[in-house]
Amino acid sequence: MNIKLIQGTGDEIESNDAGGKEESGTWLTKLQPKVEQMLERLPGQLTILERNEKSIQNPLFRFLEREVVVVSGLLDSVKADLNAVLELTKGLRKQTNVLKQQSEDLHSE
Repeated sequence: MNIKLIQGTGDEIESNDAGGKEESGTWLTKLQPKVEQMLERLPGQLTILERNEKSIQNPLFRFLEREVVVVSGLLDSVKADLNAVLELTKGLRKQTNVLKQQSEDLHSE
């Protein structure tokens, strides 16, 4: 019995009838179009709100400005993570524990 099957991570293993060998990474190659589609759907960059003397006095503007800055940083982080997973699926980057977990989470939706 395979240890990966015992641990519950058997989705990355497929049995090959010809030689009885197990293939790993096939699910990773199937993940590539999904990640590319996610990257296409994300906006390029958020426009930061313009500050001036009048707008700073408005509490609603200050609230929205903070939110836009935080979401812009989050968007950059998500895009960087998706690009790293995409490089992993193409074989351009070595697998780390973080990338493995992110790609497994994306694969299992």
